[in-house]
Amino acid sequence: MNKSQLVELFLKYSWILFLVWGVLNILTSFLGVVIYGVYTELRGPIVLQNQFLGVWLCSMLFFFSIQTVYYSLKPKDYVPKHISFILNAVYFTIVTLESFILFIVYAIGEMRRDAIAWTFLILTTNILNIVIVIIKLVRQKRELNIEGQGDCYSSLNQSVKTAVKVPYIIFIVINTFLKCLVFIFMALLINGGVTLANRVRFPPRGDFVKVPLSGGRAQSIHYLCDGPRNNSIPVFMIEGDFSHGMADYYGIQIALKELGRRSCIWDKPGLGYSDYLYADQYDESSFYHNFITSIGETGPFIFVGWGGGGQIIYKYALLHPEMVYSLTFLDVYPDNIEFISERDLKNLTQPEYENFYNREMAGRQALLRIINGLGVPWGLMPIFVPSGNSWPESLREEKNWFFLTEKTWITQKYMLDTFTINPKNYYATPLPNSNITVHLIATKHNDNYVKKNRCNNVSSEKCDYFIRSNNYYIEAQKNMLSFNSVTYCSDDACNLGYYIYDNPRYSAKILNELYNNN
Repeated sequence: MNKSQLVELFLKYSWILFLVWGVLNILTSFLGVVIYGVYTELRGPIVLQNQFLGVWLCSMLFFFSIQTVYYSLKPKDYVPKHISFILNAVYFTIVTLESFILFIVYAIGEMRRDAIAWTFLILTTNILNIVIVIIKLVRQKRELNIEGQGDCYSSLNQSVKTAVKVPYIIFIVINTFLKCLVFIFMALLINGGVTLANRVRFPPRGDFVKVPLSGGRAQSIHYLCDGPRNNSIPVFMIEGDFSHGMADYYGIQIALKELGRRSCIWDKPGLGYSDYLYADQYDESSFYHNFITSIGETGPFIFVGWGGGGQIIYKYALLHPEMVYSLTFLDVYPDNIEFISERDLKNLTQPEYENFYNREMAGRQALLRIINGLGVPWGLMPIFVPSGNSWPESLREEKNWFFLTEKTWITQKYMLDTFTINPKNYYATPLPNSNITVHLIATKHNDNYVKKNRCNNVSSEKCDYFIRSNNYYIEAQKNMLSFNSVTYCSDDACNLGYYIYDNPRYSAKILNELYNNN
């Protein structure tokens, strides 16, 4: 068999190979859409990832595989339509370029191996679609030269076309519309992938430690301990909730180092450069103690809890008082205070309170679905999280980037699912070691501040509610624990973000003063 015969054979029967490839990918991608879709609402199956991304990528593969099947089976035209060929060739060339870019950015991003696999299949399928379109044109031209223009095939082809003309035109219109839509979706997915690929601009700053877990598993956690070593002076451990990773605490660590103090910051599992959370990890208890004892620092430690980190460090002090020298709360409030204050200030009945709580939580969950389903995969997070100021300015862009990434938001989504209307009040349990001192650094604004900053263009009743709410928060915070000392920040600029983002030097200064003899 000579070369021309082999070419002829390939042109004649290659469609079978393309058809098999298309059908297999249709089945695979459809199964992928179903599995990923199920786990957008469930935990897992193994780790907590953004499953919406998998839905999008499998949907793209599904559509392009349908194009593979369609062009493999598409009847040949009696007269080759060069315009149609050019349009299809241009379209598939463009989406192939999009697929290549998508594959590259996810390969650079590294964290989602499944995304790398899906984008490779999308790229391969679109390359094959270009080949199919070219082969179709070449084959039709060769057959027309052989058959002539008056053969029985032309009459049969024409009669078939007449019979299916209207449905075929409807299909072409719908398919063309979907092609345009998928082109836009691919561009948006590239935008989301580029955001992830920006990790090459912000490589890990710290070290990694493999933390042993139950069941023989382990988890890699990214951490950074910095500042002068002195075994006679306790190390600061800076802690927040599962919304905030290591980058948020660069400022306060730098400020503490300027004062000659050593501190440790880290990415919790599910954040930053640490591993994803496992599906059966609902809080920090499964890894926290093993992590603290694995980083090579000498305890006991001064734990600093910012916001939601207050409960984490207090729970740890209850379980492992031998590891805790002291606790300091940075603007920490009792759990669910935003709901409880509403209940108490508005005298809500229990059914009214439950309805209010459920409504608020449903709203938050819906927002996180939009963020994880569209904002993160499409790279639209700057719409939801505008760039904020922070100190030092040189690290601002890096801090902001972490708030645009997948882990930050999918972890928040799953942590929100663990919230309950009546959480356990850990602060009601006394610490087992009375030698552990507990300090509070908090915001305190008076009524005049509230009137000036929150009462513009609102009714007197609403203003009165804001004042009572402000005082409620102050009292609830003060009565949360028996503090050894309380330091109030009353400047207009003071708020939760002030201590970590806007002026971490203030927090470092107070911390150093609290422990200047230690």
